[in-house]
Amino acid sequence: MYKIYNEKKIIGYGLLDNVYGKSLPITFLVMYDSEGKILCSEIIKYREPYGGAVQSKEWNDQFKGKNVNSDFQPGKDISGISGATISVNSLTKGIKKLTLLLNEILSK
Repeated sequence: MYKIYNEKKIIGYGLLDNVYGKSLPITFLVMYDSEGKILCSEIIKYREPYGGAVQSKEWNDQFKGKNVNSDFQPGKDISGISGATISVNSLTKGIKKLTLLLNEILSK
């Protein structure tokens, strides 16, 4: 976990993780405000030959504003991408996991 400071005050967090696509890991970063709301998500390294549309800014923008109380359901709350079903599901699950983890850390 990375802490983002403005002078001595924490103003946000960054969490970096990997999920598996079809056969290779996908490295991603999620940035949060100080209360655990998602500011942005970004694919750092996509290693699969197909499904790379999850790297688009537009697809990642749909996570903005989500928090621990949000739904993270591909096909309902999160747009699916034809040809990237495994990547969409894996990344959505990974971003939800990090959001839950950060909430646990902040509540202690």
